[in-house]
Amino acid sequence: MIFTVGTVLMFIFPLNVKATYGLTVKTVDGETISFNVFEPKNGGNNKKAIILGHGIMSNKEMLKGYAIELAAAGFVAVPFDFRGHGQSSGELKRDLLTNDIDAIVSYLDGRPDINSSSLGYFGFSMGGFPGIQVVNKSTNFKCFIGAATWLPNNIRKGNSSSPLNILMILGRYDELLDPIDLKEGISNYTNIPISELDVNRLYGSFQDGNAAMIYLDDNSNHALGDWDPDFIRETRNFVMNT
Repeated sequence: MIFTVGTVLMFIFPLNVKATYGLTVKTVDGETISFNVFEPKNGGNNKKAIILGHGIMSNKEMLKGYAIELAAAGFVAVPFDFRGHGQSSGELKRDLLTNDIDAIVSYLDGRPDINSSSLGYFGFSMGGFPGIQVVNKSTNFKCFIGAATWLPNNIRKGNSSSPLNILMILGRYDELLDPIDLKEGISNYTNIPISELDVNRLYGSFQDGNAAMIYLDDNSNHALGDWDPDFIRETRNFVMNT
C-alpha cells in the first residue's frame, strides 16, 4: 500500500509547483553534483529552501515525493545525487559528502530570490550523516530532519537567536534502528533523561528555536521511508512550523 501511494505521489504534480531537472554544480574537489529543483511558481523574492540528501545506493529521484510536497507548501526543495550515485560523478567517499551539500548551498547562495540564511536539511539514512556535519557548522540552517538515520550527541543547540529545530523520523519496523538509538541524541539535545522521553511528542518549542521530536510511524520500515506518506507529511508540517 505504501509503495503504491509513493508511486502515485511521484507522478501527481501540483499546478503551483515548478520543476527543473538535471541541473549540475561543481564541488570544491572537482566532482559534478546533479540536482533537481522543485519550487512554487509564485514564491516571491525571499523563499526558504530545503536540501534533501538520499540514502546509500539510492538517488535524488527517490525523494521526489518529499520535494513536491515541500514545494507545494511554498519552499524551494533541492534533492541531489551524492557523488557516486545517480547522475553525479565520482566515487562514494563518506568523508567528502559534505562537499556535495556545500555545492548545493553555493547554488542557493547564487539565487537572489532565496533567503540563504534560512535553510533546512532533510537526510534519509546515509544522507543524514553529512547533513549533520554541515548543519553543525552553519547557523544558516534552521532545521534538521533525519529519516531512518542516527542523531549524534554533538549537534549544536538551537535557541531563539540561532534556531535549530530537529525532527527524527523512524518506522517501527526499521531493520537498522530502534527508538532508543534516537533518544540518546534527543536526550543530549534537550537535556531530558532518556527514561523521560516519549516518541511522537514535541520537546522545546519553535518559538525558542529548539523544537525536537521523534516521530515513530507504526506501519513502516527502513526501505519504505522514501515513499511513506506519513514520513512526507510529518516532514512538511515540521518545516512549515520552523
